[in-house]
Amino acid sequence: MVKEHREAKWKKIGLSSIFVVILVITYYFVRKDLMNGESDLAIGIPKINVLADNLHIDDPNKRIVFVGDVHGQFKELDNLINKKLGGLDDETLLILLGDFTMKGPDSEKVIDFILDNKANVKCLLGNHEVSLLLAFLKGNLFFDNDSVIKRKEFKVTENHVNLANKIGFRKLSALARHCSVLTRLELGLTDEILYGVHAGMLPNVVNDDENKFNVNSLVEMKYVNDRDWSEASRDKDDISHPVRWYKIWEDYVEKHKELKNITILYGHDARKGLNIRNFTKGLDSACVKGGKLSAMEYTYDKKKGKYNARLIQQDCL
Repeated sequence: MVKEHREAKWKKIGLSSIFVVILVITYYFVRKDLMNGESDLAIGIPKINVLADNLHIDDPNKRIVFVGDVHGQFKELDNLINKKLGGLDDETLLILLGDFTMKGPDSEKVIDFILDNKANVKCLLGNHEVSLLLAFLKGNLFFDNDSVIKRKEFKVTENHVNLANKIGFRKLSALARHCSVLTRLELGLTDEILYGVHAGMLPNVVNDDENKFNVNSLVEMKYVNDRDWSEASRDKDDISHPVRWYKIWEDYVEKHKELKNITILYGHDARKGLNIRNFTKGLDSACVKGGKLSAMEYTYDKKKGKYNARLIQQDCL
């Protein structure tokens, strides 16, 4: 009787051990799949914020720095921050204007830098980050304003897939939670407003209280149909009456003085290069092709009661 009881006990222990081993093995492989982006369980990428929470800045000591397309050039970004800007301190807000990954050698280092400094570094999604997330999901990308970007309608290359698999679920999910498509900074000391976006934006975005922005345009466009602003495209030949979006913005503001306190900072257009205008500032100066990494620094002049904007550039190899 005792022997049978002992055998039954060991059977239970044996079965329990086998069950635990199965659970551990299952968890390992599911987690491995998730981290490598190889599983349909990778649904943990959250809905992405189109517009980040409005930042209201009243601190006269706060420095705001917008940085153009980094494209994985971490060394140049690090040099820009530590050599040109004097470091990243509590009084500095750094905003990366999208396309901070791909093409260059150190995309993962750039992502690590963002995630390690979330309090001081904000990130906007460029077309390459959208492609990266689509490559990982193997499906569509959803946004908090009910917009959807479908993978079949967006360019996703083998390089995007390879990098997405390398970075893995945890970092990509954290990046999706932290980044947005658009950011708005209210400078309370001067009643100015700074918008950051990767590709560009049109005046109707300012008055869109329902947050029904066209996400594709915000991350991709270069040209707009001058007679129908609902038509925008990266390529000039894809629409009728194509005009660069920033020309539309500049002309519109000249006729609508109430918008003169707004400045748009963007990247995306390396072919055009550095493009500093009255109300729009293009900061993609082709760093990854050996150009420069450009940044626009805003600091408050207490004596003059205004913000000074200073262009800062780092040579790229």
